[in-house]
Amino acid sequence: MINEFKNLLNNLCEEFGTNNEVVLKVSQHVDKLIVSEQRNRLSKIKNSSK
Repeated sequence: MINEFKNLLNNLCEEFGTNNEVVLKVSQHVDKLIVSEQRNRLSKIKNSSK
């Protein structure tokens, strides 16, 4: 899932540039989704090791 977000963001950067306001907002949102995904993974790892 994280790779899909990164690919999508890369496509937007290529099409609109990295300083585009929309691209920056999408980038921030993607960063939040990545953090959330990583927290979920970490939580699952912690719970499975108990």
